[in-house]
Amino acid sequence: MVKDIADGADGSNPRSPVAIGGGVMFFANDGAGGEPLWRSDGTPSGTVKVSSIFAQLPMKAGGLLFMYGSDGPATGAELWRSDGTPAGTMLVKDIWPGFDGSGPTGLADVGGTLFFAASDETSYSELWKSDGTTAGTELVRDINAGPEPSSPTGGIDVGGTLFFTATDGVTGYEL
Repeated sequence: MVKDIADGADGSNPRSPVAIGGGVMFFANDGAGGEPLWRSDGTPSGTVKVSSIFAQLPMKAGGLLFMYGSDGPATGAELWRSDGTPAGTMLVKDIWPGFDGSGPTGLADVGGTLFFAASDETSYSELWKSDGTTAGTELVRDINAGPEPSSPTGGIDVGGTLFFTATDGVTGYEL
């Protein structure tokens, strides 16, 4: 055992580990409520809580950990990032302001850029990309224009090109 995070019989139930920056980042129950983001270098003193945001679905891209998270009612489920430090853990962009948020889900890292599905006020579950900055987070394309989602999923980087499945509303789900 590296560290007894929850300090009890129930355990911390660490989940979703991602290797990043010479260590691992993961979510774990610390016994204080929720499952905050942690970082570990494999030693007890190097295993520390990074942030208390509620997050899930971690994805590594460009040396950063991206995740779907919320810091409470002020910001709904949006894209967050972390470099493994408290100061470097932040909301990337409030894509759909309000309680519900954009609901980003990870697709793939292509050359250090994260491609993901998200919704805004006019496009639902469409293809977005982010370099980890607010200005560098943008809609790539509204594949299924209008109120129906294209729901891009299963992204993979093949030689610097993103391949994924989505629907344009006419041909069904295709590559």
